[in-house]
Amino acid sequence: MYILLLFLAYFPAVFTSDGVDRRSSSSLIPLSHRDASHQSLIQTCPNSRLTFPPSQASGSEDRSVCDTTLNENFVLRGYNATDSASKIVNIHHPWNSEPECLQPEEHSKDYCIYTSSNFSNERGIALLTRSSTAASISSSPGFSSNPEVYPPSTSNIYYETSLPGRGKGLISNRTFQRGDLIQSSTPVLIIDEGTFDVLTDKERFPFQRKAIDALPAATRKLFYGLAGHFGGDKVEDIIRTNTFGAQFDERQHGVVVPEAARLNHDCRPNARFAFDPETLTHKIHAIRTIEPGEELTISYIDEKLPFSTRQSHIHTHWGFHCNCTTCTLPPSSLALSDTRLQDITYLRTELLDFSPQSTATPAMAEKFISLIEKEQLWNSIAEAYMLAALRYCMWEEEGKTREYARRAAESWLVWEKKGVQNRRGLEGIGRMPRGGWCWGLARLEGVGNREL
Repeated sequence: MYILLLFLAYFPAVFTSDGVDRRSSSSLIPLSHRDASHQSLIQTCPNSRLTFPPSQASGSEDRSVCDTTLNENFVLRGYNATDSASKIVNIHHPWNSEPECLQPEEHSKDYCIYTSSNFSNERGIALLTRSSTAASISSSPGFSSNPEVYPPSTSNIYYETSLPGRGKGLISNRTFQRGDLIQSSTPVLIIDEGTFDVLTDKERFPFQRKAIDALPAATRKLFYGLAGHFGGDKVEDIIRTNTFGAQFDERQHGVVVPEAARLNHDCRPNARFAFDPETLTHKIHAIRTIEPGEELTISYIDEKLPFSTRQSHIHTHWGFHCNCTTCTLPPSSLALSDTRLQDITYLRTELLDFSPQSTATPAMAEKFISLIEKEQLWNSIAEAYMLAALRYCMWEEEGKTREYARRAAESWLVWEKKGVQNRRGLEGIGRMPRGGWCWGLARLEGVGNREL
């Protein structure tokens, strides 16, 4: 048990995040596009986009989905600032003016608008959050480092065009290899999801509009150029449709990143996204080779969900029925795919069980990898390799441990701080399997009583 605790300390998120960065999957705001929950243990579940409104939030896309999918989400899901407001409030005051605040009745905490026109080389940013959270954000490394937006406006690595039945989309103009950076952007708005719970429409709508209208003109144009889906107030509609999820001060927030919001959904995407609240940077990487002329896509949901659940969730939160290649397979092929997805969920749960009662074996890890490849769940492949490395390590199979640890590290796309730490841990196990926490654990703890 002591060894297991050491592992948990080194890989802090391995059991709590699945790598899918979907839009924020809070019960309040259905992150409409990007939710980290569908990335794997290793790739941050982009948690991905907010899926408004709360009444429509699907339980499967909530924390439970992210936690059961680990699609490269073995890492950081959100940055939880630990510095107290008392330490930072008087040190940093980077805002354009004094914040304007609202204190809802029967609530002790107020929500305020904070804007900076200098952030990210005068791109600007607006916050609608609590004062302590604003202090934490303004003291984070990313706030003062002025992260650049990539690609620059003069680049032609992809272009936007209208697509039949899909609205506008981004088309690749070059070949991208797995791991290549496609896009890196900063949020123009960060909003505490609590505002949707405690502020009335009459309070919230003008409050949100005031925050957006305080942004620099070019950034306002980016925001207002985004599409809405729900109707009603224009600003809130854009927020609900285009928000990604992030965590600050252990509170769920939504972030609006206009460039990233341009990517359409696919249940077998060729790219993944993740937001790092510490550097305030949202990045999109290729997860497989992308050829010129291909549309750049991300998944708004957990790709490991069965067909009917995917269709229901997408229609509820974004108002369309997915017609990607996977969702338009013949009925018999769809049924086979759903069976594989069910097996993937079962095997993943078993392989993540490191208790003495576990019956998971290296053979199950090999099967898991095979199913991931058949379903083309490239977001999850690094996690699959990692679980194979750990199981072979537990069975004292040094050659296989080295092989799969190497594959996992090479496939690892997580760039956030904790993701880097986790990758280094895997590289260490690959170099010296016998010195890893997992070595011989099956024999020492009696884990996995099945034959190899």
